[in-house]
Amino acid sequence: VVGYSKGKVFAYKKYYYKVTKTATKDGYGELAVTGLRKKSITVIKIAAVVKIAGASYKVTSVQANAFKGNKKVTKIYVGKNVKTIGKAAFANMKKVKAVAINSKVLKKIQKKAFYKDKKIKKIIIKSKKLKSIAKNAFKGVKKSCVIRVPKNKKKAYKKIFKKAKCKAKVK
Repeated sequence: VVGYSKGKVFAYKKYYYKVTKTATKDGYGELAVTGLRKKSITVIKIAAVVKIAGASYKVTSVQANAFKGNKKVTKIYVGKNVKTIGKAAFANMKKVKAVAINSKVLKKIQKKAFYKDKKIKKIIIKSKKLKSIAKNAFKGVKKSCVIRVPKNKKKAYKKIFKKAKCKAKVK
């Protein structure tokens, strides 16, 4: 067996990860990013793939409370394999101004994911597979915030954001 077993938590470069699916010899395993190793980091860049211990893992989720309460981060880039942003993953982050969700497979944004992130001015979502945004996921994000979504999903996403009680403008 290559790589780590399911449930293993480890540190790699700037982040902590947890194995959610064991890697196979011929394929990828899956990871959840669980937090920052250094609190001084100002830009979060969640990788698409992490290679460690002789295996490759797709980073498919941001764990609940992963970056909650961080006071230094100003920008967040979510990798292209992330399917789920967990509960309060980016909540109460005082300085975040921009979020780019580069994942085209994002399906779910859970409760309070961006709760009370009052300084966010722009959120870009590239996924065309977003199915659910939990209530209060964006509570506290100002009306002046602009959320950019794929053109052919604008109408559907406006409904999802409205249902989630998000006050930002979906464009």
